[in-house]
Amino acid sequence: MLPFSRFLPFLVFIQFSCQHKDGMPNIDASLSKLIERFPQLPKPTSQPTGFYKLVRTVTLGAKTELQLRSTPDTLDDPQSVVTVLYQNRIYSLPLFSNAYRDYWNFSFDTIFTSVKPTNTTFQKELQTCIDTLGLNDTMGTAGRLINEMLISLLQCRVVYDGDSSEMKGLRSYSNYSLPEEDSDSCQKRLEKTWNALFKEMHPENYKLVRNAFWDEKNGRIYQFDYSERRRQLLTIGVRVYRQDCILHFISL
Repeated sequence: MLPFSRFLPFLVFIQFSCQHKDGMPNIDASLSKLIERFPQLPKPTSQPTGFYKLVRTVTLGAKTELQLRSTPDTLDDPQSVVTVLYQNRIYSLPLFSNAYRDYWNFSFDTIFTSVKPTNTTFQKELQTCIDTLGLNDTMGTAGRLINEMLISLLQCRVVYDGDSSEMKGLRSYSNYSLPEEDSDSCQKRLEKTWNALFKEMHPENYKLVRNAFWDEKNGRIYQFDYSERRRQLLTIGVRVYRQDCILHFISL
């Protein structure tokens, strides 16, 4: 585990009272309720855990388990879900693809009118998550959980000053159901992203804050607001930046 600030936030969960008769959390019931709330998530024809396959599991102490689940890669637009098991409770949350721009509220980006809106945002859901889980205390419990989700479960990279060239590099993403982008406009967006990241990482002269995390697999960067003070409840502030560029390749 990386020793980051206990005020480091993350992700979006939805609380469900889903338990087996023996009191143990029911993952299938939790996923079913999540899919019911968000019809943007593909609906399986059988048990949800058979369709949303387990990708990775991370344990935090003896009471907490984090699971990353994903639909098959054969889908045109795969979706992922994070499930949190805490004591005898369970929470599941969507980790939508970048097509759902209203959810991620990307900086320097536009929203697709052709994509069904989620009517919520990553930041709102994350705040609801830590509040409803009972993690929003003054001891940094939420921050430790969020650290594990970012670094261990999603395997994000901490962004450093020397990453500018890599951050500005164009990464193509082929989704023919979405409008193609102009590579020049993508490059300008990446330049704006890096400038904004760098400014927030250096809020004052001689002050450096490691508050940006690159989710390379999903083409996103999460940057958190560290304005919170010690011994206070956490109010989440997070900016999300899209790193991919939609290009349509023609096979010859």
